[in-house]
Amino acid sequence: MYRNRIITSFVLVSILIFSGILGCSQEPETNVPPQEASATIQSLLKVGAIFPFTGGLAFVGESCRHGVELALKNHKKRFPDAKIDVIYEDSANDPKTGIAAYRKLRDIENTQANFSIMSSVSGALLAQDPNQILLVSIVSHSNITEGRPHAFRYFLSSDKETSTMANY
Repeated sequence: MYRNRIITSFVLVSILIFSGILGCSQEPETNVPPQEASATIQSLLKVGAIFPFTGGLAFVGESCRHGVELALKNHKKRFPDAKIDVIYEDSANDPKTGIAAYRKLRDIENTQANFSIMSSVSGALLAQDPNQILLVSIVSHSNITEGRPHAFRYFLSSDKETSTMANY
């Protein structure tokens, strides 16, 4: 029950954040007629998603994938001409595997931004390349984004979660 609540919360937050990122990545609105608007959105946004698809946390990675796919579907309704490509890589919740996945996304796939989940993988990725654009979630490490202007957390830190529980 608790696990389902966490997964559902994560998927909903992922959808909101991902939709916001994608929405912000669009060209500013202009007074272009709708039939000409498709010509203004030409670029492809490539986003990497480094999730655990194997191992004990594969269910979390699959839930995250479903959340991203739902966000893409909703975004496509709002921006039908947007070209967004999400490339999924398996981290197996292992830092070395996650770094290899990130290097593939960065060097071969040329992603502009990446998602990562789980503290061990996200921390290793940020240590590898502190200037990458990385959105992290399900990360309890309190200072994981500190001093990294391109890293964004959208999940409670362990400090916030603990103080909330203590105040309850």
